[in-house]
Amino acid sequence: MKRIIFVFIAIILATNVLALGLAPAKTELAFVQGTKEGVFRIVSDNIPSKVLLTAEGELGKYIEIESDNLILKEHETWVKFKINLPKDLPPGERKGNIMVLEVPKEIDDENIIMAATAITHQVKINVPYPGKYVTGKMYITNIKVDEPIEFKLALKNFGIEKVENVKATIVIKGPSNEEIGVFYTNSKGIIPGKEEVLEGLWQTQS
Repeated sequence: MKRIIFVFIAIILATNVLALGLAPAKTELAFVQGTKEGVFRIVSDNIPSKVLLTAEGELGKYIEIESDNLILKEHETWVKFKINLPKDLPPGERKGNIMVLEVPKEIDDENIIMAATAITHQVKINVPYPGKYVTGKMYITNIKVDEPIEFKLALKNFGIEKVENVKATIVIKGPSNEEIGVFYTNSKGIIPGKEEVLEGLWQTQS
């Protein structure tokens, strides 16, 4: 009996070193109960070749791929998929993957270990939280003495309710935790699923 073992390397982002790639590397969809559609393309230097497609991860059971195996006859092949979202997904970032495994060409020898390339297209859904739920990241530029420092806060509302008015109070402290400055950013409203940037300047002292 012929025994062939596939050893594959799974990666998230394709690189030029590999003969197989995906574009884009991920699909991010807004949460809506029901069916959503997505598409990506397989880029291959090995023509013709066969690939197997498998849905994995937390969202894997909700993903339907148009075909679980394809013969790549061109350098770019488009793949369509659907994701059927239930209403009871927990809030937060939910992820799934579509793994694309390149099948080595047919061989006649038995008991052979083959190396196969596997790359992954990520599917991401942001399920909103009840009420208002804001997360953010801070960016600081131009840190020079006697010149104002610009602070930027990128805030995103992952809740289902609009945030009418949000602003930030930024406290600057010294090496011994003493307060050396306080200032405020501008204010903005943030609708569900959207991102806004707050800005503020602090004048440094020599």
